[in-house]
Amino acid sequence: LKVVAEGVETSTQDALLKILECDEVQGFYYSHPVHPGEMTQMLMARNA
Repeated sequence: LKVVAEGVETSTQDALLKILECDEVQGFYYSHPVHPGEMTQMLMARNA
């Protein structure tokens, strides 16, 4: 069973979820919602 934590907003929450070995996390701490048209540019910039 894999666990996904939603709504992560702080580094403290992120650290706790890593300690608890949560499989996946998502939330504003990582990124606010992105328009699909902007996603390609965002991913390319991160890989540059």
